[in-house]
Amino acid sequence: MVLALKLLLTGASGFFGSNLVDLLLGDHSPSSDRPEIHVINRRPAVGRPGLSAHQADLMDPDTVASLMSTLRPTHLCHLAWLGPEHQDRYRSAENARWADASKALFDSFKENGGQRLVQLGSCIEYGNARSGVRVEHQPLEPDTAYGEAKATLSEYVVALGENMSTAVARPFFSYGPHEQPERLVPSLILALRRGESIDLTEGRQVRDYIDARDVASALWTLLTSDVAGAYNIGTGAGVQVRTIAEQLGQIAGRPELLNFGARAEGADSAAEIVADVNLLTSATNWKPSISLERGLEDATEWWLRRRNTEPPSGGA
Repeated sequence: MVLALKLLLTGASGFFGSNLVDLLLGDHSPSSDRPEIHVINRRPAVGRPGLSAHQADLMDPDTVASLMSTLRPTHLCHLAWLGPEHQDRYRSAENARWADASKALFDSFKENGGQRLVQLGSCIEYGNARSGVRVEHQPLEPDTAYGEAKATLSEYVVALGENMSTAVARPFFSYGPHEQPERLVPSLILALRRGESIDLTEGRQVRDYIDARDVASALWTLLTSDVAGAYNIGTGAGVQVRTIAEQLGQIAGRPELLNFGARAEGADSAAEIVADVNLLTSATNWKPSISLERGLEDATEWWLRRRNTEPPSGGA
């Protein structure tokens, strides 16, 4: 760990944020080596041991500026954005508002002595229509409001790099602990556990799926390095989406519940979307460490533990 590192983290309760906090506060990480961690929450929240929670609305630049001048963090990891619970988040005009609010956050961080900024981008910045491997030097061709806002912000962060240490992280398709239950992997795990028959597309499209714990380790690697620019975060290998469903069916012991071809293919038509991760690996020596097989087994165990500890339906 880096000594005297004062980290401000937005989106700490989200998918990637929760995994990053787990990494930083994990049992394997001695408390003496942990950074000073501050998180921003829009609503009052109970802070976990090892971090300090602050209530602030990122859409209010005055409140953000006041908090930034008080905390004066050395490092900023900005993960907050429209959540998956937001209706039609990929097309929403709110994406542009989030890009503007993020720029104000970054400016305030810089004005208060910030040293290192890592912004969470997305593979969606490259666009969804073109098939093939995504490399960082390729032009960005976003085809959603979400992708356009993220791409605009990436360009802003890179420009800030002329006067401050900055980097953009572009994760590809992720799964793992703390994921929204409606997403592919947890929805399949939970339906298989309930013994439900599941109608699926043929699932022949190839995607780069990476465990969110590996994304967290990549974010931390970027935060504690001085590399600049945008970096893909993926495994560098593609897998058919149906393979993920088949493996989950095998783990659950209920592969017969998967009905491939029962649903029509969606609008996401690219045959292949895979990350080239050579730039990040060569710059930092980071590599993903969790295989798909292990990640899906761990995700299944995580969700079953979570469901077993929740009260019955209708409980308090």
